[in-house]
Amino acid sequence: MKRRRLSVQLSEQQQMIVAVLLVILVAVSVLYCLGFASTVVLQNWEAGTLPLDENGLFPDDGATASTVPMLTPVPEATPVP
Repeated sequence: MKRRRLSVQLSEQQQMIVAVLLVILVAVSVLYCLGFASTVVLQNWEAGTLPLDENGLFPDDGATASTVPMLTPVPEATPVP
């Protein structure tokens, strides 16, 4: 035996209230997720330290101060006669 489907007609004001409540719920859930994610990122940021040597290089990349390419100076512009 099938149940009768309940047909509910909402007025425009009720539809607007439902829409506003849905927007508020979505906004709160997004803010909650962002807050939770930011605390996780902050904890990982504070727990992790970068393993830098005295030259400011990562020791795992095998680079030394002599193998790091140096920037070449930009030549100065000469006035056009």
